[in-house]
Amino acid sequence: MTKWSLSKVALRASYLFTHVLFLNISKLESEDGEGVISTAIVVLIVAFLAVGMWIAFKALMGQTTTTISSQVSQLGQ
Repeated sequence: MTKWSLSKVALRASYLFTHVLFLNISKLESEDGEGVISTAIVVLIVAFLAVGMWIAFKALMGQTTTTISSQVSQLGQ
């Protein structure tokens, strides 16, 4: 049976502490969810652009419909 000295125990404990500390830090710095978050942000941006385009389209088509109706009624006179 080997006899453990205090310095060997302290050395192994410091190694274990350092190893566990670095493992936990590397887990905190992980970029596992970055793709999902980036995709969600892009989807929201595209959705807002689509809403803006729809509003512009409806305004343009409303004005165009009014102008066409006015022109067609003048043709019939």
